Amino acid sequence: MQPALDEDAIMVLDRYYWSTAAYQGARGANVDDVLAFNETNFPLPDLVLLLDLPVATGQDRIRVRGDQPNSFEDVDALSRCREIFLQLPGRSQARCVIVDASRPWREVSKECLALFKQAAQQKLWKTASPRSLSTEALALFGE
Repeated sequence: MQPALDEDAIMVLDRYYWSTAAYQGARGANVDDVLAFNETNFPLPDLVLLLDLPVATGQDRIRVRGDQPNSFEDVDALSRCREIFLQLPGRSQARCVIVDASRPWREVSKECLALFKQAAQQKLWKTASPRSLSTEALALFGE
């Protein structure tokens, strides 16, 4: 059985309602309204890792993977999205860490993994009873 979002489970999502706020906001929606609706109707993330990089770097990476930017990825759209994303930590209730994603991928991955591990440990220790902490969880996140 898969845990529901309202349970004390650890879930990793590559996008959540901040993406909706940024992308819809860039197309004219009221960002605060989108955030208010989502933060009222969906669980608040324990941690948002906002991987930030300049728009030109993002477009270069799209091309390197063999694609062409789509309508959500043109310079103007990405610039508006990035501006909104960078304002969200002050507008949302969720804890956010902005990660400089223009660095080499190994550095970015190492930082993100350390931040995730810290947040997961805090959640495990806060929500689990000592008997429910499995050997696997202790091995994964430390004792």
